[in-house]
Amino acid sequence: MSQYTSFYQYQKYESRDGGQTFVPVYPNVYSIYSTGEQGGDKTVYKENDPKCGYTVPVEGMTRWIEIPNEYVCDDCEYTPPITGGTTGSTTGDTGTTTGSTTGDTGTTTCETKVAYDDGTTKVFSINGEIASGSVYSISNAVSVDIGDCVTSIAPHTFEDCELLSEIKMPNTITKIGTDAFMKCTALTDVRMPDSVKQIGAYVFHLCRSISSLTLSNSLKNIEGYTCNGCKSLSSITIPNSVVRIENNAFAGTSLSSITIPDSVEYIGVASFQGCDHLTSVEFGNEVKEINGSFSYCKNLSSITIPDSVEMIGNWTFGWDIGITAVTIGGGVKKIGMNAFHNCSGFTTLMIPDSVEYIDANAFYRCSGLTKVEIGSGTKYIENYAFSECPNLADVKIRNSTSKLEYNYAIFDNISSTAKLYVPSNLVADYQADTKWTDAFKGGVYAIGS
Repeated sequence: MSQYTSFYQYQKYESRDGGQTFVPVYPNVYSIYSTGEQGGDKTVYKENDPKCGYTVPVEGMTRWIEIPNEYVCDDCEYTPPITGGTTGSTTGDTGTTTGSTTGDTGTTTCETKVAYDDGTTKVFSINGEIASGSVYSISNAVSVDIGDCVTSIAPHTFEDCELLSEIKMPNTITKIGTDAFMKCTALTDVRMPDSVKQIGAYVFHLCRSISSLTLSNSLKNIEGYTCNGCKSLSSITIPNSVVRIENNAFAGTSLSSITIPDSVEYIGVASFQGCDHLTSVEFGNEVKEINGSFSYCKNLSSITIPDSVEMIGNWTFGWDIGITAVTIGGGVKKIGMNAFHNCSGFTTLMIPDSVEYIDANAFYRCSGLTKVEIGSGTKYIENYAFSECPNLADVKIRNSTSKLEYNYAIFDNISSTAKLYVPSNLVADYQADTKWTDAFKGGVYAIGS
């Protein structure tokens, strides 16, 4: 490759929500002016051209930036944005633009059709990536039928298109970028082709009218905030390909039931937070971590944590959840802070032998609790873990190795007649500790007595 001194000029950026995140108004348009040993200027207009491989820096202003020499290439091609039919063939007042790609297998027509709120329809020839700058006046679009030469949807492409009610995606698309359909408040039914392998965060964030969403069966990750705030979404099928469900993915939706497939290993923070209509969750057998995922889901009834789960994270089921029964799997090692905070519906609790650590406020204000059995593996219980459970009258601790250290107010304000049962070899130790006898005024006894 020839040696060039190269410069980049971005056309325009706008601040989103008045913050520090700047979004390109014309993300597919930039210029590279190069001079060097072989002479001549050249102009390149295609963002992140794969032939060059340079990633555009985001700047909050129009400025010149030097591009490293290793990213300069001789064969990048001029690809201007289409503004009302300027290439290919043009038909009538609607500015119809068509194009085709011809190969050994024949000819493929690459037409992306856009219908607007004024009743007009325009056709654009788009290959590779579709971006907001490649479709004229996309903010006024009511429907988009993406052509089958498109392989990706760029970040922010349809963001804030509040009139867009229909999107058709071909099975050639493999990637959908961050915020691609964010705040498309008129969208109701979205079908993602199985060719899609990757989606960015916030893809359908605040699309409050989406009631039906079909996810690709090739997805591995459902990224953060994918459907956050999609309050009309009442059902979803999570594909068997998914490994991770990231933070806030489905928070604030109207889902009534969730089935987590066996492929899923991680469920992120607040991923289903505030799903008021959610009544049941069925976990797959490979989930290893549930991390604050179901807080404020007030209508959850019965929860069974599979043996594969190693950690129930902070706030997982916390705050006013009406759970009537809880089964904790035999693989759980840690129950996080406020994990079941204010869950007043269930009466009995069995902590399996696998649990080593119960964090602060884990079962705080579980007012329905009457009986708790803590397994033999528990070594540490943090402050207020079972406090403010006024009906808790029967507690059994099976660890026979040594007396558990009593941290601050673990069992504060439980039943005034509560009894504690411990292994016979430790009865005297517990009886000699006023912190335990003050909490359990009904006395300390040997298990089985």
